Amino acid sequence: MVLLAEIDGEIHCVARYDTAHGVPHQDVLALKGGLLAKRWFFEYELKEVFEYAIDDLQTNAKQYISFFRSN
Repeated sequence: MVLLAEIDGEIHCVARYDTAHGVPHQDVLALKGGLLAKRWFFEYELKEVFEYAIDDLQTNAKQYISFFRSN
């Protein structure tokens, strides 16, 4: 699951939840490039993380986008 934002006419991935490393986690990204934060969810089932991700991204989208733009 990803949070995308259009900034200066370009679409950017701002934050994402995935299992690319075999464990559910969240990545928070920066406009200037790179990973700003990674949060692991070792102790949770995939369904729990998915439900958490939906709520988190809906609730905090504006904050993530602001943080992305400033970094």
